[in-house]
Amino acid sequence: MLDNNYLSKQYKQEILATHHGNLAKRFFDGLFVPVGSGSFDFDSTIHEIEQVREDSVRSVSYGIDFGWTNPSAIIAVGFDGDNRAYIFDEFYHNRCQTETLIEELKLMQDVHGEGRIFCDRSGPQTIDMFRRAGLNTLADASKREEGIHELGGRFMVQADEKPRLFVLSKMC
Repeated sequence: MLDNNYLSKQYKQEILATHHGNLAKRFFDGLFVPVGSGSFDFDSTIHEIEQVREDSVRSVSYGIDFGWTNPSAIIAVGFDGDNRAYIFDEFYHNRCQTETLIEELKLMQDVHGEGRIFCDRSGPQTIDMFRRAGLNTLADASKREEGIHELGGRFMVQADEKPRLFVLSKMC
């Protein structure tokens, strides 16, 4: 792929920045390797941190994935001025009523502040229930694979010797 003269430099740079592990082997080396949608190069010595200064967080977003047999999930993510993401909190439970998800999201907002709320677009009726509860929810327009690639790219250590994703064990 890197030797392909028909691909722009910008495209190659984007692929280099977002593809790693087996996905990189597939794109760069042309190898047939398994690419698991849920496996990333997480290293607790790099990606897990004890705290982040609250004044460095510029915005908070929430992601909601609806489920029943498969668990529902809510994640609270803060972003700093360098677009580093800090995972503050999560809720993960199967057979969870929508009312419980709404309560859990409101509790997270009480702790981490209000922010954009992106929801699994496969549940428009559930998104409407969140809106009726006073939560400004948006159906996430991105495709699953796009999100996986974007998330995977955040695990890579950048030029400043830091990745763009951290998991907090506690918020200071």
